[in-house]
Amino acid sequence: MNQGGVPPAGVGQLLPGGPTPNLHQTYSDLYGDPAQDPVGGNYVNFYHDYMVPGVTPAGLRDRLYNNGNAGTPIHILVHVRDPNAPPNDPGHIVGYHRLTRRVATFGQIGQPFDDAGHAFTGDVLNGQVPTSVVVPDQLFNLLPAVQVPTAGLFEQLLQADPTWEAVGPFPAGDPDITPVVARGAIIIPNEYVRMFLTNGMRPRAAYVALKGALQQRHHDIACETLLDWLRVAMTLRAANAAPRTAVTPLQAPVYAPPDVHQLFLSYRLAIAHRDLPLLSPAGQQQGAQLIATKLSTLVQEQQLARQEATAQRMAKEARKTPGDYYGVLLERLMRWSQVHTENDLPPIHEAIANTNKSRVRALLQKTLEDCLFNSGYVEDFPVSTSLATKITELNWHSSLPDDFTCGINIFAVGALDPEAVEAQRIQNRQADLLLANQGTAPLDDIASVSASKSDLILPQSFGQLRYLTQRMTALWSTLLGPLHPLTAQYHELQTQLVRREQFLETAEPTNRSQRYLLPALLGRWVQLRTNHWLQAQAKSPVDIPVTQFSTVFDHIALMEPWEPRFPSRYLASSSPKDSSSVATAHTSASSTVSTLTPVTTAPASAPVPPRSTAVRNPTYNEIFQPFKALGIRTSVLRERLKEKGVSIPLNHTGAEMCLAWHVIGMCNTSCKRHTTHTKQLPADDTALLAWCKDHYTLAA
Repeated sequence: MNQGGVPPAGVGQLLPGGPTPNLHQTYSDLYGDPAQDPVGGNYVNFYHDYMVPGVTPAGLRDRLYNNGNAGTPIHILVHVRDPNAPPNDPGHIVGYHRLTRRVATFGQIGQPFDDAGHAFTGDVLNGQVPTSVVVPDQLFNLLPAVQVPTAGLFEQLLQADPTWEAVGPFPAGDPDITPVVARGAIIIPNEYVRMFLTNGMRPRAAYVALKGALQQRHHDIACETLLDWLRVAMTLRAANAAPRTAVTPLQAPVYAPPDVHQLFLSYRLAIAHRDLPLLSPAGQQQGAQLIATKLSTLVQEQQLARQEATAQRMAKEARKTPGDYYGVLLERLMRWSQVHTENDLPPIHEAIANTNKSRVRALLQKTLEDCLFNSGYVEDFPVSTSLATKITELNWHSSLPDDFTCGINIFAVGALDPEAVEAQRIQNRQADLLLANQGTAPLDDIASVSASKSDLILPQSFGQLRYLTQRMTALWSTLLGPLHPLTAQYHELQTQLVRREQFLETAEPTNRSQRYLLPALLGRWVQLRTNHWLQAQAKSPVDIPVTQFSTVFDHIALMEPWEPRFPSRYLASSSPKDSSSVATAHTSASSTVSTLTPVTTAPASAPVPPRSTAVRNPTYNEIFQPFKALGIRTSVLRERLKEKGVSIPLNHTGAEMCLAWHVIGMCNTSCKRHTTHTKQLPADDTALLAWCKDHYTLAA
C-alpha cells in the first residue's frame, strides 16, 4: 500500500492544501481561473516527467496522485471506444478531471476503494457534484510505438478529406512517417480540460480544436506531447484495428455493502467541497467570513454602512426570477424552452434577471463564447447591442421574415471578417460605456449605438455558413438548452456541412444561375424554418416538433426544387460589365449588409467519384519543397489569387496545373484537375517554379 500520498483527514472532511479559497461554483469556472493554475500557465516542463521512458507507470501514478491528494488539480484525456463498435468507429476523446487516490491513514479501517484512482466526469450541474469513475492503472503504461505521420503530413491528410476520422496504418521507413511512443492517457492543463468537461469529442475534432486553442495562446510547442498523443489516437495500428490508445469507457464504481458505497461518495464529495467551497454549507459560511474580514480591513465604519445597504439591495435583486424579469412574456419563453416551470429554464435567464442592464450584453457574449470554447471552437462571437436587446426582450421571431434585421436568425449573429469583428468590439465597448452612464449620456447617443445593424451578413461561402451555424448552435444551446430539439437541429446541420463539403462544392441549384447564392439559400432555408417554429411554438401550449433541417441535402441530391425565395433587397443588380464579380457591397437605409451579385456563366463540374481518397505524388519534384514547407492551403491560395486576378499556370497541354499535387505532393481522387496528376515535363516544372516564386507566398 502506498503511503506517499496525503490522505483525507477523515471521510467527508475537506482535504488539506491546494490553491487559495475561491468563490467558483463550477469546475469550468475554477479551471478557467488563472489563479488556480498550479503552473501559472507555464507548460514548458509540464510533460517532461510524463513521457520520460525511465519513469515507471507506478512511479508516474504516485507522482500524479500525490499531487492530486494534496489539492493540485490533475486531469487526463482518455480515448474511449465501445468494444462492440464497428471497425470504423473512431471513438471519443473524454476528459476526466481531479484525479485522487484515497490512502488509508495508519490505524484506520481499510475500505474497498483505498489505493484505487478516481476522477470526476462532467461538471457541477444545479449544485450536484459530478459522477466519479475508477481510473485503471494501465492508463499510465507506455504503449508500443505507433508509426504516425509527421505533423506536416498529418495536416495534409486532414486537408485531403474533411470526413476522415482516422489515418493509417503506415509502414516504417517512410521519411514522412515516424514512430511515436505514448501512454494510455495524457495529462492536460487546467484551461484546456474545460473543453472536455461536458462532452466528449471525436479524435479529429479534439485535435483540430486543441491545436487551434494551443496555437492561439502560444502553448503549442510546450504542449507538443499532447498533440502527439492525439495523432496516435487518430492512427490505426493495423487494418480494421482500433488505435492503441482506445480503451473501454471508464465506469462509475458500485461498492458493497451500501454503507461502504456511501462512504466512497462522501469521500469524493469532500474533494468537491474542498475545490468549490460554495457547494457546501460550511464552505459558504467560511467564504462569507473571509469576505467580511477583508472588507473590515479595507473600509471605515461609515463605508461599511453603505456597503451593508448596497449588499441588502443586491441580495434583494439576486432573488429575482425569470418571471420577475420577463413578466407576462415568461409563458412565451417557457413554451419555446418546452418546460413546465420557470425553475427548469436554462440558467442564462436567471443570470439575465440578476445582472445589471448595462452588463447584460457582456454577460451574453461571455456565455456564448464559453459555449463555443467548450464545444471545441475558438472563434469570437461579438454580441452586438442589437442582438442582446432581441434576446432579452424575447423578440426572437418576426412577422417580416424577408427583413433579416428582425428577430434572431442566421444572418444576424455578427460579423465574420476580423476587421469587422474588431470594429464590432469597439462599438460594443462604446455601447456598454454609454449604457453604464445613462444618467449623463445623451439619449440620442445611446439610441444611435444600440440601433446598429453591422452584425448582418449573408454567407458567400460554405465556410462562412458553417461559422454562422456554429454561432447559432451556441446561441440556442444557451437560450433553450443543449438538449433542446432546435439546438439539436443546428448541431446536426453543422455536422452535415462538414461531412458534405465536397458534395456542396459541386452541387447545383435547380436554377443554375443561382449557383453563387447556394450558401445564402441554405441559410434562408434554415432561417424560414426556425422563424416558423418560433411563431407556432409561441402560440401553442403543446410542444411542437422542429423540422429537420438536413432534409434539404436530399432535395439537392435528387435535384428536386427546394430553393426558397430570396428577398430582392439583399441582391445587387447584375450587368454585363460586372457579371464576373462574386459579391459587392451594398448599403441601404435599413441595414449594412454584404449583398450578392450573380455570375452569368458557370463552368461544368467534372464527374466526382463517390468517395474521396488521398493520393500521393510518387514522382514529386523536390524543387518545390521550400513552398511545401510554408504550409499554405492551396484552396485558400487559389481564392486569394482569384480575387487579385492571378491565374494558375497551365501545362504544355493547356490544362491548369494542380498545385496540391505538384507543390504539396498530395491530393485526392475528387480533384477537378486530376488529369494533371502525372509526371510533368521539365519545362512545365520550370514554369511552375517561376510562378511559385512570384505568387506562392503567405502574403498572397
